[in-house]
Amino acid sequence: MTKVFDMIAGIGMLIGIYLFLSNGRETVSIIEAMGKNSIAGIKTLQGR
Repeated sequence: MTKVFDMIAGIGMLIGIYLFLSNGRETVSIIEAMGKNSIAGIKTLQGR
């Protein structure tokens, strides 16, 4: 079962690299938006 998860993770990384190389600007903006949402969620959970 671990090999299956490793293979899925590897495929996900390859897809991520492809997206970054083919659509760099859009991919970076998506990652930034996800990061900002994560930070906002953490601040909310911490009560700030």
